[in-house]
Amino acid sequence: SRLRLEANDVCAARHPPLAASTGLPFLLVELSSLAALGRSRGVPSAFEALAAGGAATLLPPKVLAYVRLDGGEAARLELRARMHRADGSEDAGTGSANCALAGLLASLDGTPPGLVRARVMQGVEMGRPSELLAEAERKGAGAGAE
Repeated sequence: SRLRLEANDVCAARHPPLAASTGLPFLLVELSSLAALGRSRGVPSAFEALAAGGAATLLPPKVLAYVRLDGGEAARLELRARMHRADGSEDAGTGSANCALAGLLASLDGTPPGLVRARVMQGVEMGRPSELLAEAERKGAGAGAE
């Protein structure tokens, strides 16, 4: 695992781990708990193994792991996240990744049309907390998000 986690730490109920972008690509992974988020670590050797196998061109070298804290309300999301890089380092606040995440969450089936706002706390575990605000608009069922 690129994040040193077990399979049951990943929550795939809303979406599987997937690549998303608002310019720069990121792998977005929902985790099952704050405890799993706290245990997550970037594993350089796992990223290197993927690159050696040719997967580096398919999978982004940065992983945004996140947990929903909001209880499921679709229009106002409260999230906690960590950005892990291929070299094992971490970013305290990644606006582009969290914008991609807001777009992804707005585009999911079951999200009503309208504006989706996300408040993301990132960098908490590394002692550099950042609050990021993102929004995306869902145009309608099956129409995706902007």
